[in-house]
Amino acid sequence: MKLQYLLSLLLATTAVAADLKAPFDFETTAVLPRGVRNPRFKDLVMYMDEKWGGSGGAELLGNKLNKAVSWRDIIDGQDDATLKAITEGKVKQMGLDPDSPAGGTSGVVNTYVNAKVPVLAVGATEKLTLAVAVPVVTIQVNADTGFVKSDDAQRLINDIAKDDPAKAQEAQDKLNNAVN
Repeated sequence: MKLQYLLSLLLATTAVAADLKAPFDFETTAVLPRGVRNPRFKDLVMYMDEKWGGSGGAELLGNKLNKAVSWRDIIDGQDDATLKAITEGKVKQMGLDPDSPAGGTSGVVNTYVNAKVPVLAVGATEKLTLAVAVPVVTIQVNADTGFVKSDDAQRLINDIAKDDPAKAQEAQDKLNNAVN
């Protein structure tokens, strides 16, 4: 008898609910007869990289990570006063407008959700069925970000590198991590 339950759990099929266009399982309100057991196992998997936007259409999850970055954003984002002053001085020295773009951030976000749900229902009486469902949910979120710098940004990094290679490397690292 226990072997039947084990086999029914192992042979349960996986429902891939990535789009949910049609029902993938039908529940019933029928009461199980006394002593009848109904073990089931549901495995729901969903991959997401889009969401519904404010306009009613689909938009990418990482859409808010894609934006233009101005020189003012770069100057104001410096936590080191020396690097902030060097960057601001170099931007002025090169004749760049602080509100002009220095580049842009880019990002992609993907999520994976896996819900494993063992369900056990037992007919307690002719009019009462008891059921237990214990979902175990795993969620993974992956975000890949980057920065695409303009030619002016590369010239600025090269100019800083002539005077202080360590500060130039620090500035380049911060540009590459512009999303944070």
